[in-house]
Amino acid sequence: MLSSSPRSRSFCGAMLMCFALLLARPALTRAQSKGVEKDLITFQGHKRIVYVFIPDSSPTAVPAPLIVLLHGSGEEGISLAGPWRPLAAREGIILVAPNSANRRTWDPHDDHPDFIRELIDNVEVRHLIDRRRLYLFGHSGGGMYALTLSLLESQYFAATAVHAGVLRQVTEQTLESAKRKIPLALWSGTQDRMISLQAVEASQHILEEHGFPVELHQMPGRDHNYYVHSSGVNEAAWGFLRGHELEESPKFQSYKP
Repeated sequence: MLSSSPRSRSFCGAMLMCFALLLARPALTRAQSKGVEKDLITFQGHKRIVYVFIPDSSPTAVPAPLIVLLHGSGEEGISLAGPWRPLAAREGIILVAPNSANRRTWDPHDDHPDFIRELIDNVEVRHLIDRRRLYLFGHSGGGMYALTLSLLESQYFAATAVHAGVLRQVTEQTLESAKRKIPLALWSGTQDRMISLQAVEASQHILEEHGFPVELHQMPGRDHNYYVHSSGVNEAAWGFLRGHELEESPKFQSYKP
């Protein structure tokens, strides 16, 4: 007989919510995925998958802004590259959307900043990049890692936007060692039961206490499902990101062993 304990019901409820989110995620249309290329890059001896979009409207001789997209847990890079593609085509934005080494999570060891930088360097072989306009966007688990990368590479990325993400396993030392107070923007649904608005607000307060400028955008009635309102989130995120540019050439902090 199945247990009807509160713990059992809580676990079943979480599993049903995850399943519902997977069902709610729409399949990518041809229009969404048109022009998004699936590439392989070797990092630390392993083949890694990355999805890249370079807009036709962006002349190769003109530096283009670039957004690194970090997918949610259990997803792949195409889950963000597809929804972002229409806006990127219109605005002339290069998209780089890697798969995490482990689909369930982003690991600072396997997916550390040097991996992200190599992805960007690899794209620059084909198109000139505006190095003062490198941005991060992450959803859920990818949003958590985007915030971590923002602190580690605050002089490399100009700004970061996050949907349904919070600070996770970030030490006081990491917060204090950031050499630049990188601008951050957070989007959170008021009905998100996986990463609550209260948890996002707590992260906002911690970041602001350490001097980081943070915008928090509450989405009334919205839950964790990014895909049902991705167009609106992406437009708002780009509206925030495009307003920020590094004042000088980017500086990258290497974390290679």
